Amino acid sequence: MFVISGQRLISPIALYPSALLSDRRGSKIYQGAKMPEETNQALQDRVARLERDLERLTTGVSLLGIKSCSWCNKFLRSDPATLFDPGTPVCYGCVLEWWHHQCNQRSVKEREIIERALKTWLLRYHHAEVVKNPQKLPKDPLPRLQIVVSCNECHATGYAQGSRCGYCDGRGTVWIVVPAG
Repeated sequence: MFVISGQRLISPIALYPSALLSDRRGSKIYQGAKMPEETNQALQDRVARLERDLERLTTGVSLLGIKSCSWCNKFLRSDPATLFDPGTPVCYGCVLEWWHHQCNQRSVKEREIIERALKTWLLRYHHAEVVKNPQKLPKDPLPRLQIVVSCNECHATGYAQGSRCGYCDGRGTVWIVVPAG
């Protein structure tokens, strides 16, 4: 590798003569030159400055009505149809994966609260449908998204007003399906 200085090429060996070694036959061997390294403190200062700049940029973008998805970190318009926001915004493309992760991280009460909000969001903004019987789930074409949520009528017990819930057929759950297309 050669370095261009003005109009002439300079060999790295000319820049760093200590990089030359000799083997036992006397042949010159180039041993990669060592570049001056930044001190650890200078590197930490640079990283801290970059983090502050990034924070300022993110704050500025949010003032324009743009938020980032907490799962994929893409910036999107922060209108209700684009981002589901149960405290941390999640885009439609990440909702299913995010939800599966959240189910394992949340308590039952927290999960039920977010689940109701997610169900409402999908029904209101993404043309989702409630499917009460899993045998009636669409098979062709496959839905874009389908999740099981607790029944709001019986609060996932399967019973409403002393008898089997008519909304979920006593299962305590219903499917929320976003059709393909």
